[in-house]
Amino acid sequence: MSDLRNCPFCGGKAEAKTWEVGNFGDREAGVTCTGCGATFGNAIDFGATPDEVEAELVGAVERWNRRADADQTLRGPAEIARLETALQIARRYVLSAKETFGADDDAGWIIQQDLKMVDEALAGGGG
Repeated sequence: MSDLRNCPFCGGKAEAKTWEVGNFGDREAGVTCTGCGATFGNAIDFGATPDEVEAELVGAVERWNRRADADQTLRGPAEIARLETALQIARRYVLSAKETFGADDDAGWIIQQDLKMVDEALAGGGG
């Protein structure tokens, strides 16, 4: 199996492993970041042989290690302006929802979280 790259989200250390899913003995093979918990997994067929499980782990590692080319991730000024406009529109939408539904119940809490994420993204903090 090839070496695991660090997490693309937080830079943390990753580990390849299998784990159980649900209560019926179903398993997945995949990669999990020990820092932020980001996970990529594949379902393992019930009754899979050890070689098949290893093949699923190898495939998960290959996909985890895959990254976009730098050219695909760079944003020019026009794209940045378009994204900022989209965030401003999202912010107006969230504020409108806040006025409509209030902020005293579960929906209000969700709206507050949405507004916080949009504001953080506009400030350049991600979210």
